[in-house]
Amino acid sequence: MRVPQVELTALHDPVATILFVDDDAKFLRPLQILLEGEGYRVLTALNGKAAASLTEEERPDLVVTDWMMPGVDGVALCRWLSADRATACIPIVMLSAAQPPLAGEPVVGRLPKETRADSASC
Repeated sequence: MRVPQVELTALHDPVATILFVDDDAKFLRPLQILLEGEGYRVLTALNGKAAASLTEEERPDLVVTDWMMPGVDGVALCRWLSADRATACIPIVMLSAAQPPLAGEPVVGRLPKETRADSASC
């Protein structure tokens, strides 16, 4: 039996850049190795402040961030990036080792439009 191949066009482009943000470097390194082996360009940051700076400079195609970090956490990073017209359209995924959301809480969502940069059309 032949299994059909599915091509992920948006992020499977060999030049697609993913930024991983976590205060635990032991978590970042295996992800970097795995995804670089698949052809992605991988950037890493150990905190939200460094991630915001790196995002401004590099404009990654996707940001994957830990939710809870000391200093600038994933929520604050998401708000910073969404408020800047240049980075407002970059997709952001937040992860957490904390307890999963309760039934009825949103698991996937977007910041309300009024918190994103005024003229961002994503």
